[in-house]
Amino acid sequence: DSSGREGLVAETFTALIAPPVITAQPPNLTVNTGSSADFSVTASNAASYQWELVGTGAIAGATNATLALDDVSASQSGSSYIVVVTAPDGETVTSTPAVLTVVPGTIVQLTISKYSDGSSSNFLVQLFDHDKPATVENFIHYITSGAYSNTFFDRDVAGFVLQAGDYVTVDRTTNYLNGGPVSTGTNLFPSQVDSEFNVGPLIHNTFGTLAMALVSGKPDSATSAFFLNLTDNSTNLDNQNGGFTVFGRILSGTNILQYFNTLGAPSNGIFDLNSSIPTLPVNYNGTNQPNNANLFYCDFTFQTPPPVDTNRPTVSIAFPAPNAALTNGSPLTVQGTAQDDVGLAEVFCVLTS
Repeated sequence: DSSGREGLVAETFTALIAPPVITAQPPNLTVNTGSSADFSVTASNAASYQWELVGTGAIAGATNATLALDDVSASQSGSSYIVVVTAPDGETVTSTPAVLTVVPGTIVQLTISKYSDGSSSNFLVQLFDHDKPATVENFIHYITSGAYSNTFFDRDVAGFVLQAGDYVTVDRTTNYLNGGPVSTGTNLFPSQVDSEFNVGPLIHNTFGTLAMALVSGKPDSATSAFFLNLTDNSTNLDNQNGGFTVFGRILSGTNILQYFNTLGAPSNGIFDLNSSIPTLPVNYNGTNQPNNANLFYCDFTFQTPPPVDTNRPTVSIAFPAPNAALTNGSPLTVQGTAQDDVGLAEVFCVLTS
């Protein structure tokens, strides 16, 4: 200017915020009736999320990157879900629809007997054949083989779990607990079942779910023992031992479980038999030594036919090659693989001259 002073120029700059971008669309899901379905989206520049049921609108409270649906029903099959992702400046992008398919699983009726009046009670359990195939196949095998004959509930911790599948008796009379551990007899069973907690949908240990028991510190140690969750144990059992695999859910009759939530030691229906069975539920109140007739037995009746495994295992030998020439007296390491669509009970090698 004419005074010789320098002039000041003020400018306003507007920072550009990148629009939200969905980098991984929510996938279609197929799960069992009564199971769980978790739809997830991955997005950049996202400030918020809102999931919607197509044709219905926004789902209340569904404002995270994952939409968790628990205890899904057959009526939800075919439903489509989208998520609207919003950037900090309000710009939005909508995902492609993700379709939920709900398939039935094997339904088993569990019968609990004997109550003090000689009665029994029934409830239906939906197994998750599609979601936890090896665990369900193993459980069904114990039922159909007869290994669970005269199995009884040997652990009842009110507000926690009701467990069975550890022991059997030889009968249900007034004989005194003269059975033993569940035996596989001459039937071929896997020595253990690998954990399926993180296989398929994440199914939490909530009230009324059916899960496999494990040896402490061994997440792949499931065999015959199973338990029913008498409360929501998800914050506990989902985070122990790699997670206890839930492979079924009660469809009807959860009020029966509440009965076992009312029992307690030392004389209100719980007997401390020994260090291995300290919370044995019995059908009387008192401190007398229980006999076989005082136990709560568990019987199984299939309401739908269990799946039949028609796919044979496959095996291949990687070394030695067919017709290979080997040096007499030298060490030999045979290498190969074996696999099946559900699980393997046993793998062994036979060498013949």
